Amino acid sequence: LVLSPLTLSELFSTIDIGQNNIIASVDLVIYKGTVGGLVLNLDSAVTPANFVIAYHNGISAILEKCVAGVYTTVISAAATYAANATLRVIKDGTSYSLFYNNAKVGSTGTISDAGIISNTRHGLFNTYSGNTLDNAVVWSRKTGYSKLDRF
Repeated sequence: LVLSPLTLSELFSTIDIGQNNIIASVDLVIYKGTVGGLVLNLDSAVTPANFVIAYHNGISAILEKCVAGVYTTVISAAATYAANATLRVIKDGTSYSLFYNNAKVGSTGTISDAGIISNTRHGLFNTYSGNTLDNAVVWSRKTGYSKLDRF
């Protein structure tokens, strides 16, 4: 039996929706010690280097940016885990708001990195195949909240 670590691109499942200002949400069931959630504004599905991830780790809801492989926490706050609760991110320009189980998490964060904010690839982020990510949807902020895609 040979085990090998997953590559970063294997943790993401994304589509290019042609919009960078979005509302994205997913209902989560996360196993202890793993994380799952959303990836936003991803630069490349094959060689990801710049993106935003939002996830729940069983204790907190977190929004992080990754610029050229360097991670920075933008929003992080305790949020009581509930199976099938919705994780949602609203991205408008350089503003990112994080919600978990219909409650805002922390303050609105700002991400202004040129390698992130204009990217139009969004989707799911998951570190364990046993996690359940259901009812994922991405809505456009540009076209009056019209639904763009459902995963």
